[in-house]
Amino acid sequence: MEQELRFCTTSDGISIAYATLGEGPPLVYATGWPGHLSLEMETPHSRELIEDLAQGVTLVRYDMRGSGLSQHDPGELSFDRCLLDLEAVVDHLKLDSFALLSLGFLAGPISIAYAGKHPERISHLIMSSAYARGVELMTPERSKVMVDYISLYGFPMSVDDNSMPENVKGIQDVAKIQREAAPLEVQGEVARMMTTVDVSGYLDKLAMPTQIMHGRDDTIVPFALGRNLAASLPEAKFVPFDDDGSAPWRKQERITSAIRRFLGIEVESKPKPAPAPAADVYTILFTDIESSTELTQRLGDAKAQEVVHAHNQIVRDALRAHSGDEIKHTSDGIMASFSSSSGAISCAIAIQQAVAAHVEKHPEMPLSIYIGLNAGEPVAEDGPDGRADLFGTAVQLASRICDKAGPGEILVSNVVRELAAGKGFLFADRGETALRGFEDPVRLYEVRWQEDALAPSEDATQTRISPPPQTKSFASGRYVVVKLLGQGAQKSVYLVDDTTLGRQSALSILNPALLDRRDKERIKQEAQTMAQFGSQPNIVTVYDYGEDDGAPFIVCEYVAGGELREELDAAAGPLSLKRALTVAIDICRALSFAHRRNIVHRDLKPANVWLTEERSAKLGDFGIALSLGRTRLTMPGGVTGTATYMAPRSRPPEAMWTPEATSTPSEFFCMSW
Repeated sequence: MEQELRFCTTSDGISIAYATLGEGPPLVYATGWPGHLSLEMETPHSRELIEDLAQGVTLVRYDMRGSGLSQHDPGELSFDRCLLDLEAVVDHLKLDSFALLSLGFLAGPISIAYAGKHPERISHLIMSSAYARGVELMTPERSKVMVDYISLYGFPMSVDDNSMPENVKGIQDVAKIQREAAPLEVQGEVARMMTTVDVSGYLDKLAMPTQIMHGRDDTIVPFALGRNLAASLPEAKFVPFDDDGSAPWRKQERITSAIRRFLGIEVESKPKPAPAPAADVYTILFTDIESSTELTQRLGDAKAQEVVHAHNQIVRDALRAHSGDEIKHTSDGIMASFSSSSGAISCAIAIQQAVAAHVEKHPEMPLSIYIGLNAGEPVAEDGPDGRADLFGTAVQLASRICDKAGPGEILVSNVVRELAAGKGFLFADRGETALRGFEDPVRLYEVRWQEDALAPSEDATQTRISPPPQTKSFASGRYVVVKLLGQGAQKSVYLVDDTTLGRQSALSILNPALLDRRDKERIKQEAQTMAQFGSQPNIVTVYDYGEDDGAPFIVCEYVAGGELREELDAAAGPLSLKRALTVAIDICRALSFAHRRNIVHRDLKPANVWLTEERSAKLGDFGIALSLGRTRLTMPGGVTGTATYMAPRSRPPEAMWTPEATSTPSEFFCMSW
């Protein structure tokens, strides 16, 4: 199913994008949170829900003002103006009678207000996680915390080690849409409207057939509010769910089936296909466009879409030429399958070669692609659109491998390398790599597609492998290792001789196996942030940044006195008042210097404070610092910092909004120096 995108104009002159999908009586989906019509159809979890909702109806969706494909400079945001968006879409489509659907956030109040103002137009009213008065959602203190948090970081989305892979992927997809849907200030304003809106004056006008659905463990809208709303409406049917109700795609089948039953729509059910035979081995290929969010911010929506279209055309041309099957579009990339690993590698090489040729011809279009491959026995099932889809560990591993690839790289698992043995491909051993969601490390290989050795040799009896480098120096010999200062899972720190400037420095090099592209961008930002400080006496000075065989490193001054943490451990008790004040004043001077440059550290702790031989303190590790006005590299809702050193209000969002958290006092101290 393919949606049709159109635009209309509100009564106050704002351009609103809307989409229609399916055939049948109209079902208008009221928008209650910033979204993106196009990206939602490119994201598997949201597309499945949308296409399921469109079965047997003409589904109408729209992007609220300030978000997605709608106008991004709408001026003042208010509830009444958001209501104009829905009115504009309905009027533009000339809908005299339709069913109105809301699935949480501000959509419930918007639906109540519209139905109360235009009851003659609403044939059926369907709401999930709905409420009438925002002040009943939570305490004023909790409301303020929520609005402030969303305004800074976006709506919180968290996963833990026990999360199912499909739920993790769904949350990541939603987070990605949120990052591109609207600026954080728009999200914060919508959150504020949620907590202040009052549409209770419209309830006595809602005499149309109404169905209210609500999750018993809803963490945003208390279950009692949904139950009380249903009790106040004479024609309302109440449908409770045994979950939180905050992610519709997690309970898609229950929601859509309940909606269709209520509307009296029958859809022919498709028999569930049998799993593919165990002998079917596929090679799975994933592509991903480099820095798609940054591209959109830099080029604008239209130009960024041109980059996406160029990627899609290149990949699909290569798939046709190498007998690959496109499985699905994955927002910023494409997933495909092959019957042979050599065919998949050849296709990946063709893609990278075509991208290089495209960039050479169109230097104004910065297209760069990551590619990852794995082979295995996935489970094959029909997707919601009837097309074959692949699931399982083999697919998840291919996706994780793609996440580890760099710009222009092709990474493959060992099984792909072995299946392609004797075909003349050149591989470089990248070593064992820890991949999120997999207990054991996975050995990865880079396909050296740019080298002459890629052409099949006369004696192609085995695959050639480049040996991993034996690192004794970095940056082509400039930094020669003197000794190892410390080593952990994420990074190693060396004392090095700088052969160019003739001085000793500390070089921190990150383990590339534990990094994805976002981590590398964050590390680069740390170096750029600290470079702004110059040689401030209480901040560790950064000299250089670079990459060595894919591993990013930062070179900074060597602070010989060790960490403050070591001094605290050795003291086996509190420091003397004089010593504590001396260290605190040094740290405050560093923070004051950073704050004047609009940089917030966000992870103050003893392990990030270094001591000189004279025992003065220097602040380091600005890896998660927030530079105000710059693009944030932390995921919306991501928790930054070390929980042990956080104030109660700064702890993870799932704990932060509880009454216990908001009633726990945080102590603040002021010190002059």
